[in-house]
Amino acid sequence: MKKLLFVILAFSMLISCKEKQKKITGETSGNLPAGFEAFYKKFHQDSFYQIEHCVFPMEGLPDQADSSLNTAGFRWTPENWRMHKELSDTSSGMKRTWDIISDQMVNERMLNEQQGIGMERRFAKMNDEWYLIYYVGVNQYRKH
Repeated sequence: MKKLLFVILAFSMLISCKEKQKKITGETSGNLPAGFEAFYKKFHQDSFYQIEHCVFPMEGLPDQADSSLNTAGFRWTPENWRMHKELSDTSSGMKRTWDIISDQMVNERMLNEQQGIGMERRFAKMNDEWYLIYYVGVNQYRKH
């Protein structure tokens, strides 16, 4: 019930704050919400902290999800989770974009346009702590 309430809260924040959204490109930015960069760094350095700051079961898609995989109803769980390490834009060949939806929600996208692949993560702040609430692994993407 607590997780359902969180998901409802997160989506209502997403909808209500759409007009405040900012796009930021690059690895670091002083425009991210207060405390987010410290959370982000610790999230990638401490595996216990990372698991504690993921809302499971989490919506998203696994790596290489394509039409041949049945991903209906897929959810990330502690059992199928793989620890995330921080990727730099330069070493990964990916271009990072931050969508600051509000001071309580941040969306991160990383795209490699040459290879046509990308990934997406969404973070939300609850009870003064940041959590990962959505993750789409590395997959093919289509330009719009």
